[in-house]
Amino acid sequence: MFENVGRSIKGVAKAVCTISIILFIILGIVLIIIGADMRDGVVLIITGVALCVIGPLLCWVATLTLYAYGDIAENVLAMASIMVRNEKSKETGLRQDRERMLEQERIRQDEERRQAEERKREEQKKIEEERRHEEEKRKEEERRCEEEKRKEEERRREEEKRKEEERRREEERRRQEEEQRKAEAKILEMKKRAELQQEVTNNLNEQIEIGEKIAKLGENEPERSTYEEKLKELKAAYDEMINSLYKSPEKEQDSQKEKQIKKEQTEQKQIKEEQIKEEKNDGVDLQQAKVNNYNAQRTLYQKIIKMDKNDPKRKELENKLLNLKKEYEDMNA
Repeated sequence: MFENVGRSIKGVAKAVCTISIILFIILGIVLIIIGADMRDGVVLIITGVALCVIGPLLCWVATLTLYAYGDIAENVLAMASIMVRNEKSKETGLRQDRERMLEQERIRQDEERRQAEERKREEQKKIEEERRHEEEKRKEEERRCEEEKRKEEERRREEEKRKEEERRREEERRRQEEEQRKAEAKILEMKKRAELQQEVTNNLNEQIEIGEKIAKLGENEPERSTYEEKLKELKAAYDEMINSLYKSPEKEQDSQKEKQIKKEQTEQKQIKEEQIKEEKNDGVDLQQAKVNNYNAQRTLYQKIIKMDKNDPKRKELENKLLNLKKEYEDMNA
């Protein structure tokens, strides 16, 4: 009943105007009819005509204000409904904008989360790549160290072989010299023995001659004692020459020389074993130092990767890493 009040007021105004006009016309017609039946009914006829003409006009004018008020009420109601719709549409737009903003924010957060995950995956991939590269580098370094060790071992064996060959040649040369010296000493000894034998023969001949002279001389002759003294001297010389002839000083000298050679060979062998041991210890110590240096570099590198770029300790660790690399290059050199 109270909805659309302006339209109701306008309808009431139209109805009142229509009914009033009809009533005035009916009233005017009745007055005209009554005045026509009466002798002096001109006034009633005029009144009836006036009612038929002026009455509807006055009703129209009277209901016009009510109609205008209804129209105003209808327009106000329309404006209010438009404002309500605008307010609703505005709230709806705000809600939609808010939902759209929330959706955009959610999309932005999802995008940021996705980008963060991608960066994390890239960082993880980079770290994994660096770790793999470091592992390959370590393996390559180990292979290189093994190769260097193998080459060093080959050089050492070649050096030992060369030294052994030189030692064998030296021993062969020394043996040949010793054999040559022995041959020369033997020849010289044979000459000496031949000379000694000749002297023995001469001594025997002299003893025989002196013995014959002593036999010819008498016991009381003064020359006999002289010959006997001379014969004793010849016999003593003969015994000494016989002892010298059948004694073997050559064997004693040979045994002493062999002992001296064996002693020198033992000393050379000990010196050689000590040199080989020192070379092995030096190679092992250098290899162990290189391995320790490489492990330290790897540990520092992993710490640097995990640290922030703005961390003040990172610069110190990087300097330590550079020093370790320089030491490693010096060891390789």
